[in-house]
Amino acid sequence: MSASPSIFISYRVADSQAQAGRLFDALERAFGTGTAFYDKDGLKPGMKWPDELARKENNARVVLVLIADRSKWLGVGDEGRRIEDPDDWVRLEVEKALADTQKLVIPILFNDGQLPTEKGLPESCRGLLACQLIHITDANWARDLAPLLARLREHLGIPEDPQNRQQQAAPKEAHIHKYTINRDEQKTRFDDSGARQHHNRPYFYYLYGQELQAHRSFFQRICLELEGAFLAAAGVDKAQKTEVVAVDFVLESEGCLDQERLRERFLRNLFTAFGLNPDEHTNHPLTGKRLTDLLAQSHLTRSLPRGSYVCVFAHISHWYWHPTLTPEAARWFAEVFCPPELPADKPTVLFFLAFDFDEPVNPGIRKAVLDVVREEARHFVDLTELDMVTKKHMAQWMVRYPKAFSVPLRNQILELYFNPADKTYYMEEMEPIVQKLIDDHFNRQT
Repeated sequence: MSASPSIFISYRVADSQAQAGRLFDALERAFGTGTAFYDKDGLKPGMKWPDELARKENNARVVLVLIADRSKWLGVGDEGRRIEDPDDWVRLEVEKALADTQKLVIPILFNDGQLPTEKGLPESCRGLLACQLIHITDANWARDLAPLLARLREHLGIPEDPQNRQQQAAPKEAHIHKYTINRDEQKTRFDDSGARQHHNRPYFYYLYGQELQAHRSFFQRICLELEGAFLAAAGVDKAQKTEVVAVDFVLESEGCLDQERLRERFLRNLFTAFGLNPDEHTNHPLTGKRLTDLLAQSHLTRSLPRGSYVCVFAHISHWYWHPTLTPEAARWFAEVFCPPELPADKPTVLFFLAFDFDEPVNPGIRKAVLDVVREEARHFVDLTELDMVTKKHMAQWMVRYPKAFSVPLRNQILELYFNPADKTYYMEEMEPIVQKLIDDHFNRQT
C-alpha cells in the first residue's frame, strides 16, 4: 500500500466492519492498490496505530463515514454513548475530517441505516448532517456503489481505466447463494411452517442470535426463494416468478415505558416502512388500526393478488429490549393487530421478528430471548438460534458448486480464510468473503 492513500474509511467495528472490508476491496479494484485505507488491512504489526490512523486521515483527500446502525455507530451502551467521549476514535475521525475544508466527506448509509439526529451528535460532528450522503444496500451493491465510484473518480481526477474497472457483481439471482451457509436448520423450520401453501392467515417467525449473525440476510434469502430466484440461479429455464414485497424496519423503542406507547411505536415504524403516514388520521389512535387496514392502504400491497407474498422484517435490538414490554407487544401484535384469517384475495403475509443480543454488553439477554421464544411457540415459529460459520460449513458450501470451485481452489480458499482450522466467523464477517467469491466466479464466466 502506498504511503498516502487518497480515500480514508472511517467506521465503528461494532457497527459496520463487514461493510468496511467489502467497500475497501471494491475501491481497490476500482482505483488500484494503495488508493484506499482501511485499518484492518493497512495497519501492520508494530505500528503505533493512533499515530498511523491520524497520519493516514491527514493525508487523505476523501473521508467516507460508514453507518449501518446508528445506535451502534453512536456506541450506545449502559454507560452512555461513546460518541460523547472527546477521546472516542470515531468522533475524532469525524471532527478531523469536517475541520479540513479541502476534504470531501461522504456519509455512507448501509441498508436501512440512518444518520443520527442533530441532538444525537456532539456539536463538533453536526457538520456531518450537511454532507451529501449515499445509500448502499447489500441486495443492490454494484448498482448503489456506482454513483460513489463516479463521484470519487471525479473528485480525485482518476481517469477511467479499462484495465482497472470495477469488477461486475453477480446478478441478483446469484446473491441467494451467499445466504446458504450454515442456515439449513432455519430453512427447514421455515419450510415446515406451511407458508408456501398460501393459507389465508399471517405467519410469525422468531429469528434470533448474536448481533453479527446477519439476521436480515436470512430474511433476504427467504424473500429471494419465494420469488423464485433460487431456481433461476440454478439455471432452470422459465422459472416461475412470484411477486414478493419485502419491507424491513428497526423498532426504536427508546422512551417507551408502558405497553400502549410501545405498541404505538411498533405500528408507527411498521406503517412508515409501508410508505404510509402514521399521523394521517389523527382522530383515531394508531393502535386501533389492523393489518387489513395496512394492506388496503399501502401502495405497496393494495394491488397484490392472491398467491403473492408480503414479507416483513422487524429488527429488535438488545439495546431496545424490555424484559416484559417487548414480549407483551409481540403477543399483542400477533393476537390483536393481525387477524387469524385474511380475505381470500389477499397475499400471504410473513412477519419475521429478529432479536439480536450481545451477551458481554447486556448479560442475561440471551436467556431472556430464549425464554420468550419458548413461551410464544403458539404464535411464533422458532427458527432456532443463528450460529457461527466454521471451516466445515464453508467446505460444505463450496462442494455444492463444483463448477465454481475445483478441489484445489476449495483447499486454497479454506487455507486462506480458516487458518488455524478451528477459526470461526460471524455471518456478517463471512458474507463479504462469500460475495467476492461469487463475483469472481461470475466474472470468470463473463
